[in-house]
Amino acid sequence: MINKVPKFPLKMKNGVQVRNLEELKANIDLESIMRYYFSGQLIRWCKVFGMTDLPEQFESNNVKFVKSILLTLGLDGTIPESEITRYVNENFGDNTIHDLVPDLEEVTVTDDKTIKEKLSSMVDNTVNLNDYSIEVVPIRDDDGSLQKYRVCISNEKNNQYSRFAVLYEIDNEYTHELFEKDIYRKIKYNLDYLEKSAKFNCIKTSEYASMKIGDTFYFGNYEGNPIKWKVLRKDSGSLYAISVEILCNRKYDVASWNSSEIRKWLNSEFYNSTFSANEKEKILNVDSDNITLLSRDEAERLLTQEERSLGSYWWLRTPYNGSCAGMWDVTSIGNVKHTDTMWGYRSEIGIRPAINIKY
Repeated sequence: MINKVPKFPLKMKNGVQVRNLEELKANIDLESIMRYYFSGQLIRWCKVFGMTDLPEQFESNNVKFVKSILLTLGLDGTIPESEITRYVNENFGDNTIHDLVPDLEEVTVTDDKTIKEKLSSMVDNTVNLNDYSIEVVPIRDDDGSLQKYRVCISNEKNNQYSRFAVLYEIDNEYTHELFEKDIYRKIKYNLDYLEKSAKFNCIKTSEYASMKIGDTFYFGNYEGNPIKWKVLRKDSGSLYAISVEILCNRKYDVASWNSSEIRKWLNSEFYNSTFSANEKEKILNVDSDNITLLSRDEAERLLTQEERSLGSYWWLRTPYNGSCAGMWDVTSIGNVKHTDTMWGYRSEIGIRPAINIKY
């Protein structure tokens, strides 16, 4: 197993947020596992542990399909088969496969427009089908026989994505008509989940409105680790926060925040790789910056010396206007000072980003 931590935890029904397979085994519930699978999040979570073949673990019916996912995760035997059968019947119907016969016919409706026309009578008015792109792709083996249909659902507006497959195994009892109904039922199930997930994100955003100065929260991931932020100021509709820890070390190439590589890096590479599309929508752009550093005044006014003291130096964005060019920084014991030489502002010291988040 690769010794890494996923960028996000999987939250089980008991409220526990799991970050490794051992924690998953101790807190597993089938509905959460399958919900994360169909949303695509389980696949990304498993990649950290070197498990890249999960999307292709398909068996001959839905019960075996669910069991194959549990087996791949090393969780086989942890959930009673009766519970697996109940879950499958409630969500997908009783699709037990009997003696197989040759293909009777194929699903011919695979284009986005026609799929949505049929789904319009199945979903309620809270689901805006125009926000989604839905693709149903037939997958064949080497001799041309139809094996399964891969369904891809995406919502660029909310940066949501779901992908799953449905085996094409038809017999005299499980007919083509029942099979096609199952595809639509599964698409509807995934659309409902994506809608609930989007609403959850909105509720989560509203939690920022109840935060107070000094509160901490997690937002974004840097190099595989969630970033913890501390609220420094609460304005009308927004929070101003700083990372609790130093995230990395960088150096000023010039004695100026406006034209520095640090500013460019924070607002390009760091911003794009650290925050999801949903998180970016919550970040306010202030003075052309999505991400900034504290000014000298903010460091002295919004943080105590103890709060500034992290055992290492870290940069501020304020230039020193004395006799020599330089930048202000915070020392390892929390004092605010200036570097007044060329070598000083070109030293590699800590970066503690600051952001404005709307609520």
